[in-house]
Amino acid sequence: MLNQISDCCNIDLSLGLNTFVERAYVWTEGYNILIRYNAVSEDCFESLISAIKRLNKHWKLVERADEPFFLIYSSNDEK
Repeated sequence: MLNQISDCCNIDLSLGLNTFVERAYVWTEGYNILIRYNAVSEDCFESLISAIKRLNKHWKLVERADEPFFLIYSSNDEK
């Protein structure tokens, strides 16, 4: 999924300093993807949102350790 989003946005979202994976819920096998807000340029924002929708995922802005992130999660994991 990260590769597909990266291809659409022309940004490198390989797991590193800008992208993280977190456990969605304690009792399930689901995972969320966190992309550091500053890693996505304004020029790529619409492409990122379109790619997320094409993958049947949802997004919202969240804070982790006082930093803003795009949280990408499955449609069946409504938050």
